[in-house]
Amino acid sequence: LDVIPQLDTELNVYRSQLEYFYSNLDELKKDMVGEATQNARERALEMLKGSDMSLGKLRTLRQGVFQITQPHSTEVSSMGIHDTSTKTKQISVTAHATFEIK
Repeated sequence: LDVIPQLDTELNVYRSQLEYFYSNLDELKKDMVGEATQNARERALEMLKGSDMSLGKLRTLRQGVFQITQPHSTEVSSMGIHDTSTKTKQISVTAHATFEIK
């Protein structure tokens, strides 16, 4: 029974690339948002060094979008990026914080 010629005319073959996803992304996002918030406070304190001002209460805090890119990528998007083309990922998020200054 020669089925290959029959399959050749009745079968559509599509080629696609593998996609790689991080399975614990939701948990990682929680940790990253906390770290980004702490980093915002540390940066604000650093900016005030050498002045007679001090950091006051946190007034507003807003999370930016996540950028999931290939390692060493400089690509960013206002809507976020979720690159699935590589196993290794670089993940970043921005925290927008407003503090009182005394």
